Amino acid sequence: MKALPLIMALHLPLAAQVNSNLIPKNEDQPKAEMMQEQAAIKAMISSDKNAKSVITIPVADRAMDYKQAFDNLRKERRANKVNLVMSNGELVSNVTEMTLTANNTLFLIRQTLATGSHYMVVPVENIGGMQYQP
Repeated sequence: MKALPLIMALHLPLAAQVNSNLIPKNEDQPKAEMMQEQAAIKAMISSDKNAKSVITIPVADRAMDYKQAFDNLRKERRANKVNLVMSNGELVSNVTEMTLTANNTLFLIRQTLATGSHYMVVPVENIGGMQYQP
């Protein structure tokens, strides 16, 4: 057993020579390309003064946020209406009730108009924001 480490020690330099043949001869070229790519990325980031960060929020959590915001806006005065701004820019006015489905992915919205109450089902991701109408 004592001879095994000695044999391995004798063969190690030979293995290093064989493996060195597998490495490309021009080692500076990949490093230079990588440094150029990093410099280009840094320049792009520093040149964009209006860069924004992105946060990914699960749909169910976003739905709970919208529901809480709606309830807080309605607490102020029950007679006043909340307007929803949809992600496509459409305005849904006079929203009097927002009910969240069990999976927290859809809203059942009641809208009061001159012709009566209208109901619509809206996916959470289609809501872009809310406005309060005093």
